Order: sequence, then C-alpha cells, then structure tokens
Amino acid sequence: MVKFDNNRPRKRSQWLSLLAMTIALGVTSLPSALAQEPIITDRPDYTESVETVPPGMTQIEGGYTFTQSDRHNNAQSLGELLIRTAIGSKSELRIGLNSFDVGHGENGSNYGLENASLGVKIVLRKGAEGVGLRRPAVSLIALTTLPTGTEDERGSHFQPTVKLCLGYALSPRIDLGVNANYSYVNDGDDRYGEFSPSASLGYALTDRVGSFFEYYSFHPFRDQPATYYLNTGMTYLLNDNAQLDVRVGSGLNGPSDDFFIGTGAAVRF
Repeated sequence: MVKFDNNRPRKRSQWLSLLAMTIALGVTSLPSALAQEPIITDRPDYTESVETVPPGMTQIEGGYTFTQSDRHNNAQSLGELLIRTAIGSKSELRIGLNSFDVGHGENGSNYGLENASLGVKIVLRKGAEGVGLRRPAVSLIALTTLPTGTEDERGSHFQPTVKLCLGYALSPRIDLGVNANYSYVNDGDDRYGEFSPSASLGYALTDRVGSFFEYYSFHPFRDQPATYYLNTGMTYLLNDNAQLDVRVGSGLNGPSDDFFIGTGAAVRF
C-alpha cells in the first residue's frame, strides 16, 4: 500500500470491454475535484488496504496474471474484476466477478471460470495523526466465494474468509500495510482452515508513480506444506480517479509457484 500527500496518488490484488469503457470514463469525464482524495486500490499486491471507497462512489479494479507453477505447468487469469461501492461513510460492498482461467501442463490444457465472491469492508478505526507505529488504521473484510464457476473450478461449498487489515503511515511517502487472513477452504470433498499473513511496504517515487515490496504466505491446517512469496510492483496515476499497475513475484520454497507477473487498472466514479 502506497500513500501520497494531497494531490499525490495513493496505492494502496474478465470483461475487458467493460473495464476499458470504465477506464475511458474515469480518464476523460471525471473532474478531479469530485474525488475526496486520489484513488486507493486493493491491487496489485496481495495485501488489502485499510481504506474504503468514498461515500457516493464506486470503484472497479481488474487485471491479468500469468503464473509459472514449474517448468511444465503454467496458468493465466483474465478479469480479476472487483467492484467496490460505498454503502456508508466507513463501509463498502465488494463484488468479485468470475475470472477466466486457462491452464497448460503435461496433461494438456484446461480452461474455465473461477468462482465469484461477495463481501464487505468496514473501517474499525482511523489511524493516528502524523507518522509512526503506535496507532494503526484498522479495517475488517468479510467475504465468501459463491459456487458460480465452471465445474472444475466451482467446488460444492462456500469458502468464507476474514481479513484483518492494519495500515501504518511511516513517513509522508512511505506506508506499511499488514493483513492477517483466515479462510475455510474447499478442496474437493476436503474442508480445512488456512492462515495467510502478509506485509506490504509502499513508497511514493513521484507525484504519480508508486512502488511496493511485499511478503505473504499460506499455511493450511492439514498435512500440506506452507508456501511463501515475494512480490513487487509499480502503480501509475492517470488522474485522481484512474490508476494503472504492474507486478512481478516469485515463490520462495519448493511447493510455491516459480514466478508470476501481472498488470491491471482501476477506476473510480
């Protein structure tokens, strides 16, 4: 998550035509004066921001990711669409639309739609004035997947997740986002819990360009090894209501994916 002062951007995770039209609307027809502050996104890093969409506004985020699992297997995800709309001064509704996945491996190729998701984010506490680690901003995200994907992707159960989000302003240009996540995962007929912590350090390089460096991991509560990742990327503010992003990351142990790369955009109106 990257935070910026005043008119500087704040950076803070399929239907391309919808995304392109919305970006065009955000770039060409929205006066910056309508925005309470520059756009704050929940992508491209894994760590979610503590901020919600300003009252009366809606935000759409989406993108594309290529993942190389090992030398023989890779996957692509197109869409990653998240619609965030304010439902109060400190809360938002979050609708995740189905991404389109394509996988290639030694046994051939497969494709299909991921599950959609539905959730809310609520700001529990604003951060302290100034900078430091004493009093972080705190938000809570509660969501669940919806079994709406294609048969191979869908599963037969809802998969709820709770995310505790902390945000620290370390300086006028540097902030730190920390998440503690718990999911109840559905893997075929098997259900199990999974803990997933993350930390993302953001730095505003210029008035329009932000960067981040992130660590995150997944720890399933069953006989399965944990996976660990590093992730870095950049954001570019087109105006106060539109942002582009790019990211690249790598697994840190054997069970993790070898590497991934992605790009995306977000608009607010």
